[in-house]
Amino acid sequence: MQIRSLELSLSPASLLVGQQGNLIVRLDGVTQNALLCVSDGVDRVFLPLGQSAANLSQCQSTGDRPAGHHSLFETGEFSVPIVFTKPAVYMVNVTVVDPEAVEKVVRSWTSVSVTSAACSPPKVVLTVPGLNGLNSPELPVVFSRRQMIQITAKVDMMTCSPDQAVSQEWTIDAMDEATLGPLSLADHAAMEAAINQLAKQGFNHLTLMPGTLKPGLYLVKLAVNLKSASNTTDQDRPFMTGSGSLYLRVTPSPLVIRFREDGVSKVAWSSTEAQACLTPDLYSYDPDLPDRTADQVPLF
Repeated sequence: MQIRSLELSLSPASLLVGQQGNLIVRLDGVTQNALLCVSDGVDRVFLPLGQSAANLSQCQSTGDRPAGHHSLFETGEFSVPIVFTKPAVYMVNVTVVDPEAVEKVVRSWTSVSVTSAACSPPKVVLTVPGLNGLNSPELPVVFSRRQMIQITAKVDMMTCSPDQAVSQEWTIDAMDEATLGPLSLADHAAMEAAINQLAKQGFNHLTLMPGTLKPGLYLVKLAVNLKSASNTTDQDRPFMTGSGSLYLRVTPSPLVIRFREDGVSKVAWSSTEAQACLTPDLYSYDPDLPDRTADQVPLF
């Protein structure tokens, strides 16, 4: 019987230090080899599925993955108790081997933010002029391409430790409007290079100059990370992260149509379309183009 699906979730979704949670594994299929791995980015521990995962943050790196626990796991839901002893963002994954194809490994993973009892992740809210109410892919904030886009962030955070350090990262993803997922990596890399040249970034603001973004749908994110400033081993790894996001739509700028100085314009009627077209003179231009040129433009 093949492994048809494997899902991993945490209940509750976030934990305090010392609080017991439960990793929920949902398996559709049969396996004799199931292994749980928990990592904070440096240290990690491997446990056979079904064994209590207490005090995982005290583990040391185990090197090569040990053999899994050889018990029969059939379709169903399994709960693994788990307790963390220090604040961090942990990656948790479960691995099973398909009994019909030993070389086929199926994995599922999730992340968990563990905080101290006196601390909570930063709260980040992004705003722009004209944003009223809901913001979603269906209700983005709309700008024309020739407008300057100014995004401000309101960040609320607590002091979780005396040596706390704070960092932030702005990202912009061009979205595929059919799937609402990010565009290809090549498109993203080209856009990121343009943004790095034209954007002005600060801790709580992002300014995009006119023409920075091509027409399309975008997701803007700000991630705020809390880190340890004194521990040289942990200082590059955030122990707590908060983020905010905002959907933007960039539209083509309206063409600027100007009559000739002598007041005479050329108007052409099309026999196939019920519209009149103005052949712009040198004074008409497309504000989205650097050479400020315009093709024939519908009057109505």
